[in-house]
Amino acid sequence: MDNTKTNTYAIWVITPNGVRLASKLARGLSGADQFISDKLSGTATYSTRFHSLSETVEKKFYQYNGHIFIMATGIVVRMIAPFIRSKIEDPAVVVVDDQGNHAISLLSGHLGGANALSIQVAELIEAEAVITTATDVNQIRAIDILAKDRHLYIENPKAIKTVNMALLRGDTIRLHDPFGVVKDLIPNSVPWPEALKAPGDCNKERGNTPSVFIDDKRVD
Repeated sequence: MDNTKTNTYAIWVITPNGVRLASKLARGLSGADQFISDKLSGTATYSTRFHSLSETVEKKFYQYNGHIFIMATGIVVRMIAPFIRSKIEDPAVVVVDDQGNHAISLLSGHLGGANALSIQVAELIEAEAVITTATDVNQIRAIDILAKDRHLYIENPKAIKTVNMALLRGDTIRLHDPFGVVKDLIPNSVPWPEALKAPGDCNKERGNTPSVFIDDKRVD
């Protein structure tokens, strides 16, 4: 699998009606490549034809920032499952039904941008965006979205769900943020001033309090 990104979006089509939707999306999305099944006739010359959808997706999956599949969700889930790595690596995946009624954010909604892409796609084809991430439907800014917006790198992505669940519950979050990058954006946060005074004891007596540590220094 080649990880070299060649363009922004890939649009995948396997049905005649999907060709129409793909053309509409390509006009509205800057840097979008269309991949259309070679079983379909009369498609545009500027599109790329494929014989095997799964084999072509495997080759192209990490070459694009986002993928738009115009087909059934089940097909997409089964096909991309072997290629999924992590929240911080996976591209955005949006699924559009053949009639263009819904644009579903399927994978990498936050860091990959699938939630935002699904909204953009929905606007272009007059569809309904379907977003299921709990923070979004509860109108709460997730910690990974805050990190992305503030150009922060998340060193331990497994902790994302812990902090986001605390945000959903309204729990206290211990925060070390000496530069004030996100402290005004995290509700119920309490300062973690002792963190750098004794770096080796950062986790000492922390208990189960979810914590966010932002700094340019490495500590344990």
